[in-house]
Amino acid sequence: MTKSERKSFVSNAKATIKRVGAFCLAALAKGPIALARKWPRLAWMFLSLLTSRTRLETIRHLCGPLIVRSPHDIQLLRWDGTASLELESYEDAARAFQEILTLSNNDAEAVAELKKVADALSARGDFSAAKAISEASLGARPREILPSILLNAMPKSSGAYIAKTLEVGLDFKPKLISPTIFPNQFIDYIRLDEFRTGNQIAHQQLEPAQENIWYLSNFFPKIIIHVRDVRSVLLSWLHHIGGATDPKQLWPNPRNAPPKHYYGKSLPWRIGWMIENNLQVWIAWIEGWLDLEQSVDFPIMVTQYENFVKNNRQFIEEILDFCEIPVDRFVDPNLTPTAELHFRTGKIDEWREVFTEDQIRQASQSVPDRLYERFGWQR
Repeated sequence: MTKSERKSFVSNAKATIKRVGAFCLAALAKGPIALARKWPRLAWMFLSLLTSRTRLETIRHLCGPLIVRSPHDIQLLRWDGTASLELESYEDAARAFQEILTLSNNDAEAVAELKKVADALSARGDFSAAKAISEASLGARPREILPSILLNAMPKSSGAYIAKTLEVGLDFKPKLISPTIFPNQFIDYIRLDEFRTGNQIAHQQLEPAQENIWYLSNFFPKIIIHVRDVRSVLLSWLHHIGGATDPKQLWPNPRNAPPKHYYGKSLPWRIGWMIENNLQVWIAWIEGWLDLEQSVDFPIMVTQYENFVKNNRQFIEEILDFCEIPVDRFVDPNLTPTAELHFRTGKIDEWREVFTEDQIRQASQSVPDRLYERFGWQR
């Protein structure tokens, strides 16, 4: 970089930082959410510091992973397509603009950009590719947008298997709307805002907290609460953490972390510790959502693992009906239950074969009557 180029860069940097500061203050005055939603504008401000080609390459580098996470974000696709076109990466540009047309076939800008791609390919002598792009843009059809599904499942209730079945069967994209872990999962608004655009499924373990209810009530007023007999959850969770190669990785939350000597103890001791320390965490999670079911102003569907085991097809169809998704849009993938999907044995009352008599009595007495009555669990 020459002395004059360096001087120009410093001057441009100072002006950009000044604009960014003023922009952030103006947005922050409207609240933190307003500022968070302005990230594209902020990104462009900082990218303006780069040279033309470096800026374009940076845009493409940034857009790639973002598009994977937010495949329906037309603005990201447009940036990627524009940068690819300027860098003469015509196939990538065509792919981005064609994806925009599948989401919105009335997008005149995408049609115009595809024409530029076709013209550039023709000028390069690649007439067959140019023709294919032209025909594809004329025949582009919008992708059917279906409501996203929020499956809020307690740990070890086959939530991962159910979510994967819906994801594959509907050709949905998986999406996390909370970056935190059970039992302190709280919604991230930026993720929720993208999730509600449709054709996605979120498998979560959200806390029945007022913060989450506020976001749901205002931005995504529909949720499925999936539960399982807490005694079965306890046994399944015990096996789950018992297979950890590094137990410390599974216990970042002090609310349900066992003592350091836990892994050196016998199975009955570990079950007893779980009953005394973790059982109430899962019970409180279920009761919290049941309380909210009666008080919130949006629909909550409560499902249970035992019904999924009895008739998984009917179980899936009831979820589709609740989410207002036509049943004929679902193609059952008939997934094999595997450890990768956190599926172990699937037996409903296996805990009766493993717990001692005292542990059966202690665990069963800990479960409130309302849960026995609501879900038909056996004492």
